[in-house]
Amino acid sequence: MTPRQFGPYRVLEPLPDAATEHAWRAVAADGASVVVWETAASPDASSVTGPFVDVVVNSSAPGESPGWVATADVPALSLGTVVKRYGPLPSLSVLALGYALARALSAVHAAGLLLGALTPADVVLTRDGPLLRGYWSGPRRRPERAWPGFSAPERLRAPDARDPKADVFSLGAVLRYAATGEGPFGSGPAQAVEYRARLLPPDTVRLPAQLHPLRAMLSAEPGHRPGIAPLTDALAASPLAAEVAGTGWLPGPIARAVQAGGRPAEPEPEPQPGPDLEPGPEPEPQPEPQPETEPETEPERRRTAGPAGTGRPSRRLLLGGAVATGTLAAGWAVFRAVGGPRGASGDVRWRARPGHALSTRPASGGGLVVSACQDGHLHAHAAGNGAEQWASKAISGPSAPALAAKRWVVTTSQGQLHILDGRDGSRTRSRELDLHDISPAAAGRELAFAHSEDGALHAVELATGHTRWTAPGRMPLISGIPPVEPVVAGGSVYSVAADGVVLALDSDTGAELWRFTAHTAAASPPTLTDHAVYVTVDDGTLYALDRETGSTRWSVPTTRGAGSAPAATEESVFAGGAGGTLHALRAADGSELWSASVNAAEGVAPLVLGDTLYAGDWHGGIRALDTGSGQERWAFRPDDWLTAPSTDGRTLYAGGRSGTLYALWA
Repeated sequence: MTPRQFGPYRVLEPLPDAATEHAWRAVAADGASVVVWETAASPDASSVTGPFVDVVVNSSAPGESPGWVATADVPALSLGTVVKRYGPLPSLSVLALGYALARALSAVHAAGLLLGALTPADVVLTRDGPLLRGYWSGPRRRPERAWPGFSAPERLRAPDARDPKADVFSLGAVLRYAATGEGPFGSGPAQAVEYRARLLPPDTVRLPAQLHPLRAMLSAEPGHRPGIAPLTDALAASPLAAEVAGTGWLPGPIARAVQAGGRPAEPEPEPQPGPDLEPGPEPEPQPEPQPETEPETEPERRRTAGPAGTGRPSRRLLLGGAVATGTLAAGWAVFRAVGGPRGASGDVRWRARPGHALSTRPASGGGLVVSACQDGHLHAHAAGNGAEQWASKAISGPSAPALAAKRWVVTTSQGQLHILDGRDGSRTRSRELDLHDISPAAAGRELAFAHSEDGALHAVELATGHTRWTAPGRMPLISGIPPVEPVVAGGSVYSVAADGVVLALDSDTGAELWRFTAHTAAASPPTLTDHAVYVTVDDGTLYALDRETGSTRWSVPTTRGAGSAPAATEESVFAGGAGGTLHALRAADGSELWSASVNAAEGVAPLVLGDTLYAGDWHGGIRALDTGSGQERWAFRPDDWLTAPSTDGRTLYAGGRSGTLYALWA
């Protein structure tokens, strides 16, 4: 029942974005709008001062029941709503958010208050930066039912325990949610999540390599977690920390939504069932989509003066696989061709709408473009006009698809490898291999290749689904770093293990051809040219290896934290780095040709085609750069957040979190 009055404030309506406490939008006698929060008591929250905290403007008198506090009515979106709408944040945004929340938590602790639990509903994004709210409620005795799994393990054993390190764990859990869409104990029904939280260690394996501070924050042992002061100092060094008092640290679509003061129309979502739960029944096939006839608004495309370029493909086309994920449903699938004759580079050739957020980069081949959606379906569209050809049955957490021998191969979040018929998407083979769902499969000739949890590489026959050979795993359990995507070319398969070992194996037999051991953990899939193998390791060092022998040609330091594969031709190598920097290096000796801060999206591998380099844009779009100078030629910026681009040599393909597949003229 909605109350009518709290002290001097008349209640207008419930606050739809509050999931952990009773909150209402209310108005004072002078017309000032506030948000009133009902509390069990009247804690002294007025002593909390500092940046990034939701300031209390009034509170109930001591002994008044129920207790309440009033805060300014600031247009905002909660972190939970943002991740649901747009998917997880890029790593640099997560680090900037961590810096702001660490400062807010420091102010709360300085006032003698403890949270006991922190959830994504307690963090809101505003035009002036993130705000921490809910600290006035006092220590929470148990995890909030709408957001289980965000309390420190020791608080599950002793709810009355008072230790600031428990709040550090909760902060790490919220940041993990921002980075992956899940808390450290997965998602699903509250009872299942709490069960895992009591019995299992927090999951830090799926964290991107750039988010090392979170691993310490999520330690099961309080003594192994950093204090709030050194944590704040460490996060202050992140590249976007200086921009967090605004919206410059956010990707473009999210920044625009926050600047518009958008409020969600529905209550804060509960986390959705995750891979630890049994999959439900497969949905019935949807009706055949019909062409869309109404006009659409064209995405923003900005063309910049620069060399014209021919767009002719080089001998080899190389790209990586790190992509962003999202969870926004977008309705029935429709398509609309907007092309016809070849348009100018960067123009939209066509767009299609599979209906749900595209979670991986699209793959092209056999006249099709195939993309995996967050709802588990693979959708195949005609490369020429975007018309949908088929949609697969639901697959639990599909990876980026790979094509070989007229079959499509995907791995799943349930540890399976599925082989689909390229003609209609029907499932022809399935294998339970305990695969690592972060590492997509590769396919070549008659075999598919995928890493399992222990790092072993499996070669599976496409025709029969039988395992032809298995290369033993080289992933130390203590590393907490998953294997990366293998690459197949020229009768060999190239595998990179978490301990920095690069292996070249005969793809037919699994016999080792050579191995190279880096000085630290590997961070990217290998990139191949006719004569070289390029791989980036965790500290940002880029290695150039001889493709025949595995010997080191050269190594150079780049900006740490990119986490994506470089792009390469026989003449040049292009590597991304933290802070949006791209480095162009001479393939012969690693000397730098140019380096440019172009706001390249972290973790989104660049792509080179002819004399044009395509890079994910920090604002969610794609930039085209001249390979010789780094000068921007054009930029495509839809009101969306795009996956890494792929290409068939004529067209660029990228998926959007809005559920749209974009085809651009290359």
